[in-house]
Amino acid sequence: MATAFDRTMASKAVVRPGFGKEGRPIDLFANFYRMKFNPRITVYHYDIEIEPKCPKFLKRKLIHKFAQDNKATLFKNGLPVYDGNKNVYSSIKLPVGNDPQSVEVELPEQVDSRAKKFTIKIKFAASIDMSCLEQVLKGSGYGDIPQETLVVADIVIRHFPSMRYTVAGRSMYQRPEQNKRVSLGEATELWTGIYTSARPSNWGLVLNVDESHTAFYEEQPVLDFMAKQLNVRGQSTPTTVFEMLIG
Repeated sequence: MATAFDRTMASKAVVRPGFGKEGRPIDLFANFYRMKFNPRITVYHYDIEIEPKCPKFLKRKLIHKFAQDNKATLFKNGLPVYDGNKNVYSSIKLPVGNDPQSVEVELPEQVDSRAKKFTIKIKFAASIDMSCLEQVLKGSGYGDIPQETLVVADIVIRHFPSMRYTVAGRSMYQRPEQNKRVSLGEATELWTGIYTSARPSNWGLVLNVDESHTAFYEEQPVLDFMAKQLNVRGQSTPTTVFEMLIG
């Protein structure tokens, strides 16, 4: 468990002691991209709860549907961002207090869920002043950086890609094309994606992008999957799979 000391050190920026004078300057390409936005805003943090329970990909669809339905009224033609769990952030303050308010959201019939109607319970959690990032964005120095401001920057960057790609942990993956699939055996295949993180630096606030790899189950009929798991040779049929299951 992280201590208060750990959290403080994580948000403290280390001051560079100076610059080297020996050798020759070179051009260096790195996986960091400078971020630019107006930091003179307040971001409002809301806790949400969705009933009945549903998988994360469906939660994202529900929050997006709620935001689109209320874009002109509640969000003044803007859109909130969502972390996929219980946190929504908006630059517009909603008419919601510490007591949860319930909103009904209806989605078209989903293949992976029997429910069509859901209830989103939303309540105010905190106000986050982003102006402390102004000096960081300018690259003119920084001291203690509230961790929640970096969390907001991370979620803003990840929100819309997370709705398009498959999220696993802090990385996002894209299903490989049929002719580029790499089988790993055991009915799994390799997917390539990216990991992103907003970080303060001497050049300002930067977005670090790393390549990420992980294993996913291959898309296939259930019988084929079970046959691979049970090491069934030849054609996989309900009979052959059942015989393996009963020994």
